[in-house]
Amino acid sequence: MNLFKSFFYYCQSYYPLNQILMNTQKLKTVVLLVFLSVNTTIFSQGLRIFSTPFHPFQKSSLNCSILNSSGKIGDFNITSNVYDPTGNLLMTEKAIVTLNESLNIISEGFLRGKEVNFIDNDFEKLFSLSNGFPPLNYKICIELKSSFESKSSYQECNTSEVNNLINILPFYPQNEMEVFETNPLFSWGVSNYNNLPFEYKLKVVKFDESKYRSINRGVPLIEISTLDPFFILPSQIPLENNENYVWQVESFLFGQPVASSEVFEFTKNGEERLEDIPKVISYVNVIEVDDKTPLIAIGKFKFKYLEETNDNILQIELFDFESGEKIKYKKKLLTVLGENKFEIDLSLDAYLKHNKLYKIKVFSKNMENSYDLSIKYINPDYIKNN
Repeated sequence: MNLFKSFFYYCQSYYPLNQILMNTQKLKTVVLLVFLSVNTTIFSQGLRIFSTPFHPFQKSSLNCSILNSSGKIGDFNITSNVYDPTGNLLMTEKAIVTLNESLNIISEGFLRGKEVNFIDNDFEKLFSLSNGFPPLNYKICIELKSSFESKSSYQECNTSEVNNLINILPFYPQNEMEVFETNPLFSWGVSNYNNLPFEYKLKVVKFDESKYRSINRGVPLIEISTLDPFFILPSQIPLENNENYVWQVESFLFGQPVASSEVFEFTKNGEERLEDIPKVISYVNVIEVDDKTPLIAIGKFKFKYLEETNDNILQIELFDFESGEKIKYKKKLLTVLGENKFEIDLSLDAYLKHNKLYKIKVFSKNMENSYDLSIKYINPDYIKNN
């Protein structure tokens, strides 16, 4: 009734009431305008769009549930605009979907003539790397238009989050662990999406009353951004013996904070030993190891390699991790068909420094297979004999 009155007053501003009542054509015009308005409102009020929660590697923003009680069934044009939290348009998707009465579950198989248009080039690259939507926060606006009533449309916007699917896990030091190094290597990993170019912020604080109070209110021993999932505490910022510390990592992607780790606590032991590191390290598969996560090499580096062709020769080279300078070391290993296991004694041949990062390159003589690994060399003399 309010809608009818509004339109009545609106039309009366153009046609006085006495003219409307006395002029059949003008009366028809007013009735048509009111009908179209009421019809469009009924169409809009009879539709509800509910975005489906994001899951890892989701490929479409058109996945949703549509509750249709508008009385209209058949083909609809469906369009989604995907924005970042600041309102920048990242991509659009368009398709045709057939709606029935009541609840319609829309997924990839129900869409016809789908078109995808990326507006932001950087986001398109992340989308490709993620094999779907990267773990960010989004605002998604989905619009429905009836194919038989072009002026009838309905739009609903919702926010969606993918970042709650990411966990940051501590590799070293782990929670409530004792460390023996004055300048330890902090390292961590990201569950899901570990191939994306995350930026990290590491924060280390001396313990005070509780680990949460420490990380939120304490003065950071160090707070630094890094592109690598590890960081060696600089020599000018040594840990104090018999003190407790806490550390936390935040991850960022596309300028957005996407995840924070738990707050991890550790203790600096006063004895400069590394007895907590196992003396027996299993053989790592060079084909499967992530080159961003440093491996521990206690005197020896042990690895296995699957040879799928005829007998071949593997070559080993070493480089300084920070400078990239080649270490005076080169070794050739003969492989046979199938699995090969090797032990390289770095303590005798390479003269590496204790508790320092290096790059090790494993490659075949014809360079068909080449693998780059990161290792942290530990001098076995620094480990207690059990």
